[in-house]
Amino acid sequence: MKTAHSRYLEEIEVKMKKLINSLASLALALGATLAVADNHSAPSSPVGMVYGMNVSDPQAFASAMGKYWSSPTGKKIPGVAILRQVVAAGESPISHMVSVLHPSYEAMDAAFAINATSDDWATLLAELNGVSELISSSMFEGTGLGSTANQIGAGPSVANLYVLISVSNPAKYAEAWQKMITS
Repeated sequence: MKTAHSRYLEEIEVKMKKLINSLASLALALGATLAVADNHSAPSSPVGMVYGMNVSDPQAFASAMGKYWSSPTGKKIPGVAILRQVVAAGESPISHMVSVLHPSYEAMDAAFAINATSDDWATLLAELNGVSELISSSMFEGTGLGSTANQIGAGPSVANLYVLISVSNPAKYAEAWQKMITS
């Protein structure tokens, strides 16, 4: 016989799977669009923001994100959000990370402008404020470094390891990184 708590956890799991499937579909649709509409003469690096959150109510958090991305404003945003649960954060209180990825700086600026006057965005922020606390935020730019030949990271139940570092010599770091991943 299932307890109320186990039923609650199953409901959260179902909702998270739906959210992940929706976000994956959005990412695939965005990728297909960019592959066709990209200006191939100018190299494009994805850019975005990543937010480390301490979430007290994951179900409400995921619901608020889904509501926003389904809203008229969310549908206009030239980007995709990825919600990840943190399973080991050491001494950090971060329980979830949200990455918002855009195809270019121009697209990210457009998203900021769209959100600046949006009631949907204001609603999202109010709903998230009630169930989470922002611990960290940072901006990122794709480096083009890495390997996707083995498709690791391209399926469900994937675990990611993030190591945040400060690089004093980017050129030397990039060279060493490429050497390591191709060996």
